Amino acid sequence: MLEIVLGSALMYYFATEAFEIEKKPPGTVYYTETADSRNLSFHRNHIEPVTIKPAVEDQFRGIVRQAYDYSCGSAALTTLLNGYVGTSLTEQQTMSGLLQYGEYQRIIERRSFSLLDMKRFVTAIGLDSGGYRGEFSDLVKLGQPAIVPISYAGFKHFVVYKAANSNMRCDSLKSLMIINKLSKFL
Repeated sequence: MLEIVLGSALMYYFATEAFEIEKKPPGTVYYTETADSRNLSFHRNHIEPVTIKPAVEDQFRGIVRQAYDYSCGSAALTTLLNGYVGTSLTEQQTMSGLLQYGEYQRIIERRSFSLLDMKRFVTAIGLDSGGYRGEFSDLVKLGQPAIVPISYAGFKHFVVYKAANSNMRCDSLKSLMIINKLSKFL
């Protein structure tokens, strides 16, 4: 019995010392391809390692997700400014700017930002901005991203409008939720 234990320990020691095992970074995958798919081949070509990312990371690429229940306006504005204007702001910086240039007391009372607060902040950082009243078809004709206020389940919410397809709309700040009946939200 002792011989078996010692033999196993020696085999384990030699096996671990014989090969140099490298630490691989998280998300790295090694895979192989069959050399000849026409025949049952045991020969495989080893391919270079590939780094993969979770789909959730890619799903929200370029989208600033709101950090607080009341910060959909600052997240939407930051997404628009970073993704389409070329700034590199964080949601916290945008919130600070909205509080500084917006109607501070009303923001505190409402516990939310308004389109006017956003317009004032964007103007303060040197960009042209404007607010318009219109129909959804006007947004489609515009062909550019815009911040749109909606009402959903009794709550007011800001979303970034990017594109429309038939009767389906998308809110990128609410986990890419598809909105089917548009009239319900506007």
